[in-house]
Amino acid sequence: MKRTICMLCVVLLLAATFTGCRTITPPDEDGMTIGELKKRDGAGFITEDNRFECEYRGGTLVIEEYRGTETDVVIPAEIDGDPVTAIGSSAFRDSDVVSVTFPDSITQIEDSAFENCASLTGVVLPPKLEFLGAFAFSKCTSLTRISIPGSLKTIEACAFSDSGIEEVVFEEGFEITSFNSMFCGSRIRQITLPATVKTLCNGAFSSCEELEIVILNDGLETIENFAFSDATKLKEIVIPASVTKLTGRAFSDCTGLEAVKFEGDAPEDYGPKNDIEIGDVHYTIYYHESAKGFIRPWWKGYSTALW
Repeated sequence: MKRTICMLCVVLLLAATFTGCRTITPPDEDGMTIGELKKRDGAGFITEDNRFECEYRGGTLVIEEYRGTETDVVIPAEIDGDPVTAIGSSAFRDSDVVSVTFPDSITQIEDSAFENCASLTGVVLPPKLEFLGAFAFSKCTSLTRISIPGSLKTIEACAFSDSGIEEVVFEEGFEITSFNSMFCGSRIRQITLPATVKTLCNGAFSSCEELEIVILNDGLETIENFAFSDATKLKEIVIPASVTKLTGRAFSDCTGLEAVKFEGDAPEDYGPKNDIEIGDVHYTIYYHESAKGFIRPWWKGYSTALW
C-alpha cells in the first residue's frame, strides 16, 4: 500500500513539474533558434499555394521561381509577414505570363528575371526599384512600352535587349550618367536621352533597326564606338556641343544615315581607321561656320556643308 502511495506521489509530482512549462526552442550550434534558422540567409521554402519558391536574404524575401499557372501575376507585398523585396535571377524566365503587377516593396529585379517571356505585354516597374539586372526583360517581344522610374540607380547591360520595346519614358529623378546597351536590338523607334547622361556606351542602340529619331542631351560628353551600329533607319542626328569624344565608328553600318550635324567643334578622333570603315563614309557632316576643326568641301573623307 505504501509503495502504491509513493508511486502515486511521484506521478503527481512529475505532472506538477511539467504542467504550464514553456517549450523553449533549442538553439543550433551558432546560437540560433529554429525560428531564426528558418529565416537565415539562403533558407528557402515554397508557398502554401505552390505559386512561388522563395529565399530569405537580409531578413526579406526574394521570389526565386514562379511555379504557378496564372498568366496575370500579382506579386505579394509580403508572405507570412515578411516583405518581398526582390525578383530573383531567371525567376519567370521562359514563362507564359502576360502581365505582372509588382508591389511597392520591390527594389531589385535580377538578371534574366523575365527573359524570353514572349507573351508579356503589361509591366509597370515598381516606384522604389533601384536595381535592374542584365537581360531582365530581354526577348520580351510583346512588350512595347516601358516607363523607367527615377529611383533606379543601376540598369545592367541588355536589360531590354531584343525586346519589342518601341517607346521609353524616363520618369523624373532619373540620374544614371552612363547609358549602356540596355535597349540594344530592341524595336525602339525614338529616344530622348535624359539630361543626366554623360556617356553613351558601346553598343547602346546597336541593331535597333527601327530607330528613326534620336535626341541627345546637352551635357552629353562621350559617344562610344558602335553606339548606333546597324541602326539602319536612322537618317539624321544632331551632336550637342558638349560632346568632345566621338568617332565615326559610332555609326557603323548605319546604311540609311544621311546627315550628322554638329552643334560644336570637330572631335579629334573622328573618321575611318581602316579600309573596312571607309565603307561607312557615305553621309554628310554639317557644322556651324563658327565651329573649329572642320573644312569644306571634304573633311576626313566625309562631304561637309554648313547649316
